[in-house]
Amino acid sequence: MVSSEEWNILFLSDYEGASLQHLSNNCGVFMLMYALYATLQKPFDFNEADMTIIRRWWCAQVLQKFTVESNTEGPEVTPAATERDQDQDQSYLPPEILQKIIGITLRMDMTMLESFNNTSKLFRDLSRPFHPMISINDSVAKDLEIESDPVHISIGKICKVAGCGSGLVLRLAHLFSSKKNWMKACLVLRHTGYGRYLVEDVQFAE
Repeated sequence: MVSSEEWNILFLSDYEGASLQHLSNNCGVFMLMYALYATLQKPFDFNEADMTIIRRWWCAQVLQKFTVESNTEGPEVTPAATERDQDQDQSYLPPEILQKIIGITLRMDMTMLESFNNTSKLFRDLSRPFHPMISINDSVAKDLEIESDPVHISIGKICKVAGCGSGLVLRLAHLFSSKKNWMKACLVLRHTGYGRYLVEDVQFAE
């Protein structure tokens, strides 16, 4: 609800420590953060160097809170309705918009794949086009005793067999090393042919 009373006009110079935007592609993020900090009356402790992690945070907020409503009535919130719809996704964001957010998030941080797969069937389906591919040559695949499909295997075992300096492990490090325990993560791989494997899921140790 918009107040009908007189508004106070404030400028960025009114806020001590407010950082300025210098790169042309961060204007939207700065606008969101200025509005958030001004509303919460918090000290402005962010700057341009924080933009990547702030983008991830905003994506997580949208995906986890999921409160962008349509003009239609929302779902019925009753015990009966909850039980009836427990296996259905109650999404207020158009799937194509949600998929764009998922894609942007995974390009910035592939470790979020685990969260999306665990959220719901809708999130799993929408994230599928962004699942990464890795290459495992026949010799390494034999030493890893890869026989079943899909394959459940730890990154640590791949490192032990292929070597921590191998292209395969460097590729996995690029994808998942933002997690401290990434070497203990278990991958779910599906063979797509010619030594190529689709990473269907990643499960990090608690």
